[in-house]
Amino acid sequence: MSNESSVGDRIAPSSSLAVAATALEMGHRVQFAESRRWWRVRATSGDGRFAILTSPFNLRRVPYYTILDTERGVRGPDDRIFCSGYEDDSDIADRMRELIAGDIEVSRRRSVESRIVAVLPSADRRTPGTDSAS
Repeated sequence: MSNESSVGDRIAPSSSLAVAATALEMGHRVQFAESRRWWRVRATSGDGRFAILTSPFNLRRVPYYTILDTERGVRGPDDRIFCSGYEDDSDIADRMRELIAGDIEVSRRRSVESRIVAVLPSADRRTPGTDSAS
């Protein structure tokens, strides 16, 4: 019976997200439960509430992006119909300032519950799932 409660505690999205997401630093690589895609942390707010992550999308040469909101326990795109851009460091810094100021937020219609399942530090260049000895 105690095993069931510990499993429930690990799955609880609000507690697992708050601990993992607030510890994220620029350069960390993150994987979410619902996807095999890896995301790189590009910016974090000083209070740990927001993090902007990108993942390359080579066909269009435009990165995918997602924004973590630890207070709401969700991740997703911003709430603008046409986003202002997340292509380079300058764009991302501008979007973070807008998030902190409250000018934009994570979309309420297109956000999903965020469950981080893996985090790799920025110095770790190995591919997940491969043996480091090879």
